[in-house]
Amino acid sequence: MTSFVYAADLHLKRQNWATRPDIVDDAYYTYQQLIRHCVARHCNLVLGGDIFDSPRPASQDIQIFREGLDTLIAAGLQVFVTQGQHDRSVPPWPAAVVGRGVWYVHGMVFTPVAEQPQVKAFALDNMSRDELQARLATDPETTASIYVLHQLAKPVFTFEDKWDFDPAWLPPNVKLALMGDLHKQVEFRAGNAVGYYPGSTHATELPEAEAGGFSFLEVDVLTLGVTRVPLQTRPYWFYTVNTEEQLSALATTVFQRLEAHVIAATPASMAERVLRPVIVVDYLAGIQGVESKFKDAIRGRAGFWPRPITLRMDTVVDRQRSPDGVDAVVPTLAACLEDIEVSDRAKGLVLDLLVRPSKIVFTELRSEFGVEATATAPV
Repeated sequence: MTSFVYAADLHLKRQNWATRPDIVDDAYYTYQQLIRHCVARHCNLVLGGDIFDSPRPASQDIQIFREGLDTLIAAGLQVFVTQGQHDRSVPPWPAAVVGRGVWYVHGMVFTPVAEQPQVKAFALDNMSRDELQARLATDPETTASIYVLHQLAKPVFTFEDKWDFDPAWLPPNVKLALMGDLHKQVEFRAGNAVGYYPGSTHATELPEAEAGGFSFLEVDVLTLGVTRVPLQTRPYWFYTVNTEEQLSALATTVFQRLEAHVIAATPASMAERVLRPVIVVDYLAGIQGVESKFKDAIRGRAGFWPRPITLRMDTVVDRQRSPDGVDAVVPTLAACLEDIEVSDRAKGLVLDLLVRPSKIVFTELRSEFGVEATATAPV
């Protein structure tokens, strides 16, 4: 054996959204895929925090987690666990599951692949920026080439108030940083080390569902090479209705797409429940008949998530920072849309901005409307 599996941000709970009781088992389903992969590849498992979504998980969440551990232990594999900020507790909950091949490795050096004892890893629970910097400055672990951390890395989060880990704090012996907390697949390089975020194992927010691409990592300790292993997750289909003219065409598209998609009439297994699509429809609230049209097209074969949007020009603003550091609120969309009879593309841009503001740079939006500006959207 030369490899181990790394995953983070499992957020084990049965239901992702309190208002969506039809969306269940996603976290459980991807966790079971993770366990099966470890058994098939005979790889130990390292879990880098936020295994649960809360320090007080439901009994069913604990049961699912325990069943996975038992499967790995029965296969002769080991599991190494740390805490993230969502599941961190005092005393630490992983202390309750240690033994019989399960290790709580906060502040410990461990060997992720027993057959390769020369390769060491070191792990820490999530902690504040000041705590982490002090810990790595006063007591760095200089024998480990792999660090496991549940933090937001500075090369990825450039805003001063966002990041809580600077790779410059790592000792020079570290070649690979396995990260958690960020729910995106990101790789970064800093000094001697390469850092990897595997991303969450399933969607916990709609922007994550739209981005897609959920995975875990398989790490070869001899080369420190990292392979992303994709996970099978629930399909989310996103549609935007900007005009009444689009409504019928999009409803027909959804109907035809569902006809081609294999869906169990009455989902019985976990896989059938999870692989049932969710249709997300963003639409201007003034457009009539959107929900009824899409319900007729869906016919109970998928989840339906309508999201009406009301345009209010007085509340849609751009923020830019003035030279003295004081936030100035600059109304932009009101100026851009004085004449509401703009193109469908323009309305679509505005709608997308309202629904997913983190993905839109305001200068690009202004440029689309021919408005001069230099401000950018805050993250």
